[in-house]
Amino acid sequence: MELSKRLDITQKHLSIIENGSQFASASLIARISQELKVTPAALFGEDLNQHYFNNLYARLSTDFENKMTWLYSVLKHEIKETIKNETSKTHI
Repeated sequence: MELSKRLDITQKHLSIIENGSQFASASLIARISQELKVTPAALFGEDLNQHYFNNLYARLSTDFENKMTWLYSVLKHEIKETIKNETSKTHI
């Protein structure tokens, strides 16, 4: 079924909205996004949810990488100290 029929508007009305000659109401934007299974922001060329999650993922990845780098350095230091102490005990 055509999108215009599912939205209960004329094809001409939908075409006018698609061409940018007329703005759609907030309720019509919501209905269009539901029919197309996208966020309302995606209808305007930018999916704000995807942008938000991409930024969040980047921040979390960086944070995780920083924590892993820190953990590696701490463990490396602890292992060196343990080996040094164990070596010292065997030579006494």
